[in-house]
Amino acid sequence: MFYNPPEIKGEIRNLKLSEGVWVFDIYFDDIYIITKTSYLHNKEDVLTAAIKLGLFLKEQEIIKRELAAVGNELYVKKSTNGYYGIYQRGVSYYGLGLYQDKQAALDKVAEFNAQVEANWTSWKSWCYR
Repeated sequence: MFYNPPEIKGEIRNLKLSEGVWVFDIYFDDIYIITKTSYLHNKEDVLTAAIKLGLFLKEQEIIKRELAAVGNELYVKKSTNGYYGIYQRGVSYYGLGLYQDKQAALDKVAEFNAQVEANWTSWKSWCYR
């Protein structure tokens, strides 16, 4: 299985100063996520803090969506270093290698799954003699 992470569009909306406190909302793909307040004094500092928070929340959302999409299966996705890696539940299996070619990584997953299935079948036949 190949997993292609979705693009998530993040926005900071409704930034305003109310009674000495900055208030803003964070949205992903036009869906409300959270309202936060900040006691920083200038708007630029508030924006910088809001962007950092938004990026942090975006990473969490990407991981949540990835885990929901793939379950416990081994899957291939493009790593941050540009290679295709093999993952399970968001954790990279470096022992199975990194590949420049997506198909080679998918073939390795199929080979690994076949080997696991063969070992499982062998174990079951040994246990239930």
